[in-house]
Amino acid sequence: MVRYFIGSILSPYEKESVAENDPTFGFTKAQADSLDVVGKPIRMEHNKDMVVGKIVKQFASDDGSLWVMGKLDGSGYQERFAQYAVDKNPDTGGAYYQGLSLQHVHRQLASGKSEKTAVEVSLVCEPRRSDCRIAYVDSDNIPDSDQIKNMEYILKGGINKMETATANPPTEVKEVAQENVESVEQKTDIAGNMTKEQMMKIIIEQQKSLEVSKTTQNSELEELRQLKQEIERQKAEELKKEQEKSHAMAQSLVNDWSQQLDKDSMSDAQKTQILETAQKHPHELIELLRVAHCASKKAKEAEARFNEYKSLVEKTQLSQQFDQVMSKKKAPAPVVQQPQVPVVHAASNKKRKTMSNPELFLRAMSSFAPSGSARDHMEQVSKIGVRKKYTRESYY
Repeated sequence: MVRYFIGSILSPYEKESVAENDPTFGFTKAQADSLDVVGKPIRMEHNKDMVVGKIVKQFASDDGSLWVMGKLDGSGYQERFAQYAVDKNPDTGGAYYQGLSLQHVHRQLASGKSEKTAVEVSLVCEPRRSDCRIAYVDSDNIPDSDQIKNMEYILKGGINKMETATANPPTEVKEVAQENVESVEQKTDIAGNMTKEQMMKIIIEQQKSLEVSKTTQNSELEELRQLKQEIERQKAEELKKEQEKSHAMAQSLVNDWSQQLDKDSMSDAQKTQILETAQKHPHELIELLRVAHCASKKAKEAEARFNEYKSLVEKTQLSQQFDQVMSKKKAPAPVVQQPQVPVVHAASNKKRKTMSNPELFLRAMSSFAPSGSARDHMEQVSKIGVRKKYTRESYY
């Protein structure tokens, strides 16, 4: 649970300057104006072991009185007791702690000047300054929209003082008995009537909203910080992995190159320089080594294909030489074909000689031998064109 309250810790200038006729206790106008209590702890009865909250804001009134806004938080027994002790008792109408007491340090300088510094503000039953009391304690009642707008107008104007002035002179707070202490309502002249209690309520509500927004913002900033740390951690791990990969690739290629190249092309200094570059610039070297690896692989494949072709040519030549030796023949010289002149055949102008039948007969007869008589020749001629008869033998 959190409880806010507003109260005064210094009296007006005229009353404060002669407080108890003790210069170490009372504040001058300059000392009151320079006093800073924001962030100071809130204790119970000035006990240093009973811290129950802190001061979050301070306001200076026109008459010189100093007002503060305190925040009581915590879940311990003392903190919860303080939160309940500032609330009014429903039976008696009063609270256990009704006053505020400022503890300060007074320093007297050798020059005659003096200064005062705040130490803490305590919750007390009866304050040493009778008018320094708790004027308002946060409750569950929520101010309406008009009151919130009026208070926002006051705060946006840059006013750092508690506005309590009205068209009439300010009403002084009447002191009554401790059991029936009542604060007199004062009205403002800004956008209608607003009591002092309503103004304090709005200030506390705005302080709550401010702290909620700060808490949300701090939570978001913490998430962003954790996310940034996670991203940086991942980047560091990726860099480490790249360094390890780059070193392994560089070591492998350097060893291969050392076996393939001579000392002049790959010296020990060059090996060391390549390995150092792998540690300093792992990402860039990985890309370079990848290209070099692909180029070396392709060159190796091309060299293997060339050696295979060379071996095949040598085998072919040896085979041809072996065949020539075994056949004892020389390789025939290549035959060069000479170009031939095309022959053109022209038609003859001579007429074909016609022959008579006797002439043809005599030519045919000239092919036979001149042996035999004329009768024999005549018989041979008579048999020309006659089918020869064959005697068929009987089957039975």
